[in-house]
Amino acid sequence: MGWRRGTPLSERTVPPPSRTGDTPQHCWVQDPEGHPGRWPAVLLAWGRGPDGGWRGRVAYAARTSAGDVVLVECWATALALAPLAPPRLG
Repeated sequence: MGWRRGTPLSERTVPPPSRTGDTPQHCWVQDPEGHPGRWPAVLLAWGRGPDGGWRGRVAYAARTSAGDVVLVECWATALALAPLAPPRLG
């Protein structure tokens, strides 16, 4: 066989579920720690967790049990994140 160029498939990593570039993207975060439910969020960055799985750094506003609104920033597993549905036209 001849010489091969590039990284072998066995050494490649899985890309994040979606490429965000430098621009934050809107998403949903499902049941983040301390705030059960589905929250609209901003996806700030992708990173790898201690187990090697993808995580997203998100920020969202949540209401506390005292009725205050707080800004939360945390890492969420990729499975807890979903894109916002595109707007319907017409």
